[in-house]
Amino acid sequence: MLPVVDADPTAQSALPTPDSYEFFSEYEGSSWKNEVTLRARGNGHVDEVPSTAVFVMIGADPCTEAATGILALDAAGYLLCGTGAANCEGHLGWPLKDREPHLLETVRPGVFAAGDVRAGAANRVAGAVGDGAMVVRFAHDVLAG
Repeated sequence: MLPVVDADPTAQSALPTPDSYEFFSEYEGSSWKNEVTLRARGNGHVDEVPSTAVFVMIGADPCTEAATGILALDAAGYLLCGTGAANCEGHLGWPLKDREPHLLETVRPGVFAAGDVRAGAANRVAGAVGDGAMVVRFAHDVLAG
């Protein structure tokens, strides 16, 4: 059984925002790292950040190009749902006055998003499965009027 590694809250708060740095550490000769190397995107400044573990997530692009202009997207291209959809204005604004969108409902009534395409999603398979289960309930509510 693998040991559980809990992140130190102080170390977490010291990390830069993901968009401002790029990760470029190399793993050579060891399966354990004591630090990671980060380079600032703006000025190229390099930081060595202490670390006891690294989790790599590859392929985090939402692939929502087909929804552009039809459903509201955030700046990173994720679908806005629930409160995010309710706060949209203009031609992509929430059109109904008699109710707010459900948690996973986009700016189009009855159109839901589940999983990694949704802004604020956990980007984990279990989260996507849970989203899908909730969408079934929300769809029943919408269809019931």
